[in-house]
Amino acid sequence: MSFRGFTYRLKPNALQEEAFLQFAGVCRLVWNLALEQRREHWRNYQARTGDNLNYVTQARELTALRRETDFIRAVSQTSQQYALKALDDAYRRFFKGLGGYPQPKKKGVNDAFTWRVRRTVD
Repeated sequence: MSFRGFTYRLKPNALQEEAFLQFAGVCRLVWNLALEQRREHWRNYQARTGDNLNYVTQARELTALRRETDFIRAVSQTSQQYALKALDDAYRRFFKGLGGYPQPKKKGVNDAFTWRVRRTVD
């Protein structure tokens, strides 16, 4: 089985652009919240729960956050999970010496999100 990824630059209409900005904003929020949790609160989290902070534990907490917050629930869950996976990969690269320490994302600077589309091959 072969997997391919494609990157497209889109020319959305006003309504689509608003939705894309909402998606990018929520994914940025998820990244920044997870980064803050890993930076400052991991010792408290580990002492409280006995678990280490990683993608799996943060994805569980994302599920709880989505239940509580309407504007986060309105955005694709897979896009938010990809933001958590990207943060987890950034930490792995940092600890292997392959990259810098993950930084917070800023509004309007390289706004992006990942969208997965499942296609069947004819």
